[in-house]
Amino acid sequence: MDALLWISLVLIIFMAVGAIGVIWIRQYFHQKKRYEAFVRRFDRPPSVPVEKLASYERFGLLMERISVPQLLMRMTDIRESPEALVHAMVMAIQQEFDFLSSQQVFVSDELWKILVTAKNQVIDLIYGTAKEKRYDSVDALRIALLRQWDKLEKKPTEIAQSAIRAEMKLYTG
Repeated sequence: MDALLWISLVLIIFMAVGAIGVIWIRQYFHQKKRYEAFVRRFDRPPSVPVEKLASYERFGLLMERISVPQLLMRMTDIRESPEALVHAMVMAIQQEFDFLSSQQVFVSDELWKILVTAKNQVIDLIYGTAKEKRYDSVDALRIALLRQWDKLEKKPTEIAQSAIRAEMKLYTG
């Protein structure tokens, strides 16, 4: 009977030690998983606010909309005079730009300067082409504007769009 008691006692001790070992191993893997999750949280690139991404998208669309071919496609109903076309184009650019000016807080100062420069260069191209000579008709001015636009090696709106994409990549990877 003494031997049976000793064997039972030894078995109980082994089972207790085994249970404690299982609990320790389980705790170890649980803590390891929590630590890895904690590290992953700080390993991720910081998320970009939706407003910032939306402002990049809006400025990209703005640069498409203020390109001379796009403006001319939208202004087919203006037939009064070349001066009326110039005025309408410049007003459309200015209104669209003013509408989005509140978005400047979401972009860098350098990008904002590029966007303003692109807008001003498009307006200068329109005024410069209109002042080159006296145009008899709106269609003659349209053709001249398209030719001047096509002559540009680097279009201001495309430069601005490239800058928008480059800055956006800094945040999105």
